[in-house]
Amino acid sequence: MHTTHKAMQQLGFDTSLVGSGGRRSGVLAKAELGQRRYSVLLVSDGTAAADYDVDYVCIVNATISELVQLHAKHPVTLLELRSFFAASPDSDRALASIRTAAERRAADAALFQHTLRLLDDFSRKLIPIEPNALLGGLAMLQPPVNPPPTRADVERALDLIELMGITQRNGDGSYTVQTSLAGAQPMLSAYLSGGGAQAG
Repeated sequence: MHTTHKAMQQLGFDTSLVGSGGRRSGVLAKAELGQRRYSVLLVSDGTAAADYDVDYVCIVNATISELVQLHAKHPVTLLELRSFFAASPDSDRALASIRTAAERRAADAALFQHTLRLLDDFSRKLIPIEPNALLGGLAMLQPPVNPPPTRADVERALDLIELMGITQRNGDGSYTVQTSLAGAQPMLSAYLSGGGAQAG
């Protein structure tokens, strides 16, 4: 159970080893999310489940390791993980859904970084900055952006970049870059840490 205990900690849970008679037979994992908090008991079999007041009971299997591997590559949230434990023992479909959402977030993050670099490049070369031009620039990148972004994807990235103060939208729908790529990075960090929201 020590391996499971460590795995649940890596996923973001508050955890403790539980059991009786000196035998650690399970892991109690708590997702402290205010009104949306929940608890999970992970055991090797279901015999000890009745001794604990928890929301979900999960029999430990290889799928927990898959979750940890996914989280290491594409972090997942405790709320997403709730669907996995709620579906136990038939968690395969929930795991597939969690994986799809995590991979989509990773793709969005990569698109955001690609868009920042293109904005900097377009600005230096005096190329007008508008969504279709950026979409064309993204299509020419090597290795290619996967999955290929749509105009809506680009507009969503531009909205977030504008919200951070890195760009300003013009009346004709084009954008003006207000800082360099190097200057954008601390603005991004400040926004993610809450500094941007407080400053506004």
